[in-house]
Parts: sequence; structure tokens; C-alpha cells
Amino acid sequence: MKVLVFSDSHLDHNFEPKKLSYLKKLVRSVDQVIINGDFWEGYSITFDQFLSSKWNELFPLLKAKKAVYIFGNHDKKVLADKRMSQFCAQSQLQYKLKTPRYTYVFEHGNRLAPYIDDIWNLRTLPPVTNNLLGELEGTAVRIFGAKALTYLYGRFNKKIKGLLKHELKKNEVFVCGHTHVAEVDLKNQFINDGLIRHGLAHHLIIEDGVPTLYRDRYR
Repeated sequence: MKVLVFSDSHLDHNFEPKKLSYLKKLVRSVDQVIINGDFWEGYSITFDQFLSSKWNELFPLLKAKKAVYIFGNHDKKVLADKRMSQFCAQSQLQYKLKTPRYTYVFEHGNRLAPYIDDIWNLRTLPPVTNNLLGELEGTAVRIFGAKALTYLYGRFNKKIKGLLKHELKKNEVFVCGHTHVAEVDLKNQFINDGLIRHGLAHHLIIEDGVPTLYRDRYR
């Protein structure tokens, strides 16, 4: 069994053909898909707009893989409706996958490390605010590469690891996104699957219970 885990693709009005092509190829290459939150950008577009966008070419592929959908902070449950069935078999806040080696606990990560957008509810601000923040992050990545994300958000990975010590059982591994900082730290029972945005294509493959983190690019 080959399972793909990805998060933080933040699909919105800015359609990227190369990104779509990459995601299609990735989804087709596995047996199951787990979308670990922030699949679409609920701060910039409505669910109706997302469903009618060109990104919907992904939907039948995801549905065929019986995709599991984990809600994030940018694509909260309240923003969607039963039409999620077009691209996933089930949707929830947390999902567990048992394998011979580990039990993987999937959760977006915002519960343990809320960002200022959650605390101040930036979704109430004009979409241009979120678009600007995304552009600034993208500019940092283009100039400094993925290490810019570690500089900006790496501390949130550390925060999550500290909190996990009181939650996880011995054989469990927590898999999140949210911080955009890809990392595998099995000693601390922690994996972050990164993001697929700004040309970066970080994702996790779990095959026969073994996790492998890929730091790829889609352009």
C-alpha cells in the first residue's frame, strides 16, 4: 500500500497549470491519498468558486483514490458542505492510519500551533490581505529557497513537538502540515509534510508503513 500525504496547496483563483499537472501525476502514482488540510484557500475564494475552478480536474482522481480529507485553518469545515464528496471519501479533523511499524495520526496542526490568522480571525478581512501575505511568502521562497520557511515558521514545529509529548502513545507518529516546514523527526514522533506552493512540492509517501519525505519542485 502506497499512501500519499500532502497539505497546504492553498488552491485559489491563481490557477497554475504546472501545479495541476504535478498533482495529477502524484495522485495517480499512489493507492490512497490523505489531504492534510489547507487544500483550497478559503481566505480568498468561496467554496462555490473552488468547485467551479479549473482545479476541479483533480476531483475525480482524488475520489478514485478514496481520499481522506483533514480540515485545516484555511479550509475549515464551516466553509464547505456535502459537495466535498466530489473529491473525498471522508472528511474529519483527525485521522489515524495503522501500519505494522507505526500508527500515524494525521491532523493539520493548527490546534496545537494557532497562527495569528486564527487568533485574530483574518478571514474577516478583505481577500487582498491574505493574497498579499501569500505573495510575500512566495517572494521569500524565490529568493532564499525553502530555508526561508524554516526561518519564518520553524519555531512552530518545535512548539508542536513539545505539546505532543503529552498526547502520543509510544508507537504513534503525528503527521501535520500547517507550518509549511517539511521535517521528519521520528525520535520525537513527528512529521511535517510541508507544502505544495511557490514552486515547492513537499509531500510524504508512506509505503508498507515506512515514511519518506520528498522535497520536490513543480516548476
